[in-house]
Amino acid sequence: MNKTRNRLLILLALLGSSAIAYFALQPTKSTMRTELNDFAVEDTASIDRIFLADKSDNNILLEKRDGKWIVNGLYAAREDAVINLLYTIKELKVRTPVPKSAFESVVKRLSGNSVKVEIYQGSEEASKIYYVGSSNPDHSGTYMLLENSSVPFVVHMEGLYGFLGPRYFTNVNEWRTHEIFASSMENIKSVEINYPSAPEDNFVLASTEEGAFGLVDFSSGNFDARVDSLEIFRYLNLFKKVNFEGFEETKSISFKDSILQQVPMAEIKLVNALGFPTDIKLFKKPMPEDSEDFEGNPIPFDLDRMYGLLNERDFVVVQYFVFDPILKRRRDFLLP
Repeated sequence: MNKTRNRLLILLALLGSSAIAYFALQPTKSTMRTELNDFAVEDTASIDRIFLADKSDNNILLEKRDGKWIVNGLYAAREDAVINLLYTIKELKVRTPVPKSAFESVVKRLSGNSVKVEIYQGSEEASKIYYVGSSNPDHSGTYMLLENSSVPFVVHMEGLYGFLGPRYFTNVNEWRTHEIFASSMENIKSVEINYPSAPEDNFVLASTEEGAFGLVDFSSGNFDARVDSLEIFRYLNLFKKVNFEGFEETKSISFKDSILQQVPMAEIKLVNALGFPTDIKLFKKPMPEDSEDFEGNPIPFDLDRMYGLLNERDFVVVQYFVFDPILKRRRDFLLP
C-alpha cells in the first residue's frame, strides 16, 4: 500500500508542475489525446483482475478463477457487485476536462480522497490505471484521473445521473457473497442440526450407499426405517440457496463476545459431496431496552432476525423468514 501511496504522491507532484502548461493551453475535446482520457475498457470479458485501493489502506483484489470471482484470495464475490463494476468500467464516458478554475482544488481532493483502480487483462501489467475521486458540484459526474495524465476529467455514464464513486467501494465485506448454503441435493453428503436446549429434536440426514438419503438413528447409528422420504427430498432442496442478510459491523467486540457466549438456538452443519463442511450457529438477537409491541408488551428479542456465527469466523445477521423452513425437528421426518 505504501507503494500505491508513493505513486499517487509522485503523480500529483507531476500534476502540480504541469498545471502551468495546463492553464496555458487547455486541450479541447477535439484535440485531447485519447490515451489521457480513455477510461473505459470495452472488452470486459477479458478482465481477470481488478485492484482497488483507498487512502485508508483498504485494498480489494478481485480475481476471476475458473469463471468465478474471488475477493482478496479468500472469499467468493457478490456476483451482482462484480457485474455492476464491470458494466461501469465499460460504460465510462468523459464529459469534460476539469475547468481551469477548479484544477487545483480537484487535484487536492484526488490527493486526499480517491480510489486507485488497476485493471488487468491476462497480463501481469495493468492495462488501465486511474483514480476515482469525488463528484463535481452538480453531481452529474465524477472526477477521475488516468495515471500518467496531467489532466483530471469529469467522467459519467450515459443515462445515469449521479456519483460513480460508490461503485468502486473498498469494504471487503461489501464485496463478499452473502451465501451460506448453495448445494443441490446431489452435492450434499449430510445435513446435521443440533438444538442444545432440546437434544431430542436433533437429527442427521445422510446419503446412503444406494444414493438416497436417510435419517440416522442415534441409538444404533443405522438409518431409521420409518422415514418420510418425500419430506427429506423436499427438505434437502431448501439448501440450494440460503443467504444471510448482512455482516454485523456496527457492534463492539465485547457485544459480539457476549452473544457468542450464549447457548445457541441451533447449530446447522452441511457437508458437501467432496467432504467440505459449512456450519452456522444461530443466536437470539437482543432488542434495545424498553422495546415494546403495539400493545405495550416488552420485546426482549428481535422477532424478525437472529445473529449467526458462520464457519466459526463471520458474525452475521440472518432472517427467521429464511431459516424457519430449515429448522425442522427429528420428528418431522418420521412417518406417523
